[in-house]
Amino acid sequence: MTIAGMFQTKQYQLLDFGGGRRLERFGPLLYLLGLLLLVLVLIPGVGREVNGAVRWIPLGFITVQSAELMKLFMMLYLAGYLQRGDIFAATVEAFLA
Repeated sequence: MTIAGMFQTKQYQLLDFGGGRRLERFGPLLYLLGLLLLVLVLIPGVGREVNGAVRWIPLGFITVQSAELMKLFMMLYLAGYLQRGDIFAATVEAFLA
């Protein structure tokens, strides 16, 4: 089992994901999409009720929570934001001041 895991890890290392630039470029758009999905569940008739909470969006054969997608989109956006450079240093200095 361990050997299979090591083999699979090596295979993932060989994959080329474009250096993350593709995901970094779509970060702000995904963030806005996440915000839209968060608002979408508040519209009557769009969100699906599960256990008394209307937080689910039906997508045919599956239902997803917009908050879970937003967590992923937020991580991608923040990674791109921090990657852009000196903005991070200025933000940290302003936060600590």
